[in-house]
Parts: sequence; structure tokens; C-alpha cells
Amino acid sequence: MLLLLESTPEDKKAKLLKLIAEENPAWEAALKSKMLTMQHLLKWPEPAWAIILKDPRPLHLSMMTGGLTDQEIETFLSFMSVKVKTQVLQHLEMKKPTPAEAWTAQTKLYADIRRLVADGSLKLAELSPELAIPEGIEDQLATGVLMLLKNQPVVDGETTVTRILSETTDSGSSQVIDLDEIKRKFSQVYQENNRLHQENQRLNAENFELRSRISQIKKIA
Repeated sequence: MLLLLESTPEDKKAKLLKLIAEENPAWEAALKSKMLTMQHLLKWPEPAWAIILKDPRPLHLSMMTGGLTDQEIETFLSFMSVKVKTQVLQHLEMKKPTPAEAWTAQTKLYADIRRLVADGSLKLAELSPELAIPEGIEDQLATGVLMLLKNQPVVDGETTVTRILSETTDSGSSQVIDLDEIKRKFSQVYQENNRLHQENQRLNAENFELRSRISQIKKIA
């Protein structure tokens, strides 16, 4: 559910959260408290950003600055190499990002970070403890919210949720999301998370066994 909200434009996101809050305020509060924002990310240390910006694209990075304050932009630029920073500033001099461009770039950033968190490259519990997701909570929230989506009354062939998601934004773009597709994506994400979790447990066990053997060899030597 976090992936859906983080990839939904602000106006639609607010409407969806309001709808969720009307059904269960706890779901809405939990979802809002765990969503990534640029303000959260800019508090992260340089080593984390070195991982995030491993393959920097200056034009894409320049679009991420949309909606940020001058101070936030300065902080963002401080995580980049001199070369990349110069290229980003050149792009900004030529053209400021539109709200739609900023939203698209930031949404891609959030998705990349979620992937890095899933594969263990970044640890939310260390970077932003308040954003860390307790094991199983995402499943619970998704199940509850999906039940809300499923139980929405149908008017003129669509539910309140699908109408919100298919509304035309101020920028003129339209986002149509199929609920079955949402469920499918959730299922894929959970399966991948479970796979990574099991793989991490296996690697930890192998690492422990290897260290034990090395310790035994050292004692014999």
C-alpha cells in the first residue's frame, strides 16, 4: 500500500488517505507515518546517499529538486560529486522542473529506495527508525485497505477509489489503476520480500557457521 501511495500524485493521495481514515483512522495514521518524503531522505547521512546515487543521472536529479526549498536543494546537492552537482545546476539553469516532472522523478527515487531497503543495501531502522516497517505490518495494512477498496460501493460502474485514481490531475495527466493489478503487484512485492528475508537468514546462518569454523581453526593453530 505504501508503494501505491508513494506513486500517487499529492491531490489523489490526500483523497485516498481521507477515504482510508473514514474507514479506519489507525490505517491512515500508520500509512502516513511510514511514507517516504524528500524531507525524510535529506536527513540521511552521506554514506546512504552514496548508495542511492551510485548511478547518477543529472537531468533526473535536477527534476527531483522541484518543490524543495533553497536550503533543501543545497543539502541535496551536497550529496553529489562536484561533476554531477555542476551538471545538475546546469540543467536547473536551463529549465526548472514542472510539478509533474518533480513528482515523476521523486516517485522513481522512492521506488528505488524501497528496492534498496528490500535487498538490504539500506536499513530504515538505522537511517529513519520512524519509517521502519515492523515485520507483517505491511501485509496487515494492505489486507485492510484492499478490503476497503473491494467493499467500496459502485456508482456508474466505478468505486470512489477508482474514480479518485482515474481523475485528471492539474497537470492534465491521468492515472488509471486497476484494483486487480494493485493486488497482483502487492503479491509480487510480498513474495519478493519474503524471498529476500529467507535469503538473508540463510546468508546469516552461513556467515555464522563460517566464523565458527575460522575460530576453531585459529584455536588449533
